[in-house]
Amino acid sequence: MHLSILLTLLPALVYGHMQLISPFALNQQENPNARSGKIDYDYSAPLDKSGSNYPCRGHLSALGGAAGASVATWRAGSTQSFTVKGGASHMGGSCQASLSEDSGKSFRVMKSYVGGCPVPNKAFTFTVPKGAKSGPAVFAWTWFNNQGNREMYMNCASVTITDGGSGMGAPYPDIFRANIGNGCTTQEGTDVVFPNPGNDVEKSSTKTAPPIGNCGPAGPPKSVGTATPSSVPTPKKGCSCVCGGYTFQFSPDEV
Repeated sequence: MHLSILLTLLPALVYGHMQLISPFALNQQENPNARSGKIDYDYSAPLDKSGSNYPCRGHLSALGGAAGASVATWRAGSTQSFTVKGGASHMGGSCQASLSEDSGKSFRVMKSYVGGCPVPNKAFTFTVPKGAKSGPAVFAWTWFNNQGNREMYMNCASVTITDGGSGMGAPYPDIFRANIGNGCTTQEGTDVVFPNPGNDVEKSSTKTAPPIGNCGPAGPPKSVGTATPSSVPTPKKGCSCVCGGYTFQFSPDEV
């Protein structure tokens, strides 16, 4: 292959990664709501390594306008799915499906996939929380690749939740972030194990590793209203004693 041809193909080789295709992402070329001049033709590229375009590749500004109109309606408690396309899956990796109920200020994880993600044209299923708040929401697909540069991919879509509750809340952990200048990185050649993946986890990896650095608290969130062992009072015990040849028995309340 001539050098000139190779240089021409290089951008496609470098940026031919993966991108969310269902539901349609904000300002994506295939999104019927996308507006000319705002379309992101490099949607399959990772987030900037500085984190400057987190979250959602900087496309949350489309919300509230025609370009940010909802592309899917999901009933709280229902099973839904996302699908990606592309030609460079970097040996897969780990992904998360998250939801924002505050226009992208925060995202909470609905499901984590450790290994085996993404796969082109495969429907990855998840359950919309029964307590998710009714109204406009932002769905986020995030991916941490197994092979190649340490990167974070994030595509977001405008959706609508129906028949919901008061909000997702504490049982659903914050979205995992790494490789975007936040002091947390993933290890190459492995599928990252999320420090706090939530209660719905799909595992299909043979080689996992935790992230490195300041990556947030580990473990599932504590159940609301459940007392920790240190807060549970120790039950009182009765006792007996012998004094002057007589045995005296004391009840727990007398001790």
